[in-house]
Amino acid sequence: MSVVVYMPLENEDGWRPVHADQVRGDVYEITVDQEPRGERWKFPPHSLVRCREHTFEDGVTGLLAVERA
Repeated sequence: MSVVVYMPLENEDGWRPVHADQVRGDVYEITVDQEPRGERWKFPPHSLVRCREHTFEDGVTGLLAVERA
């Protein structure tokens, strides 16, 4: 089942919502094939990443990719 994970951006402050599939527990596989032109993500497409719940400045909560799994 696909969920939205927020991917930290390397070349600017902010996050990109991307689709990911849960592998196990807090580990997700990013299912996007490529980064949008001009963006650099902290983790490349198809990476396995560990995610945690995060509350963003606007009060919205979501899964944030925090490290490679």
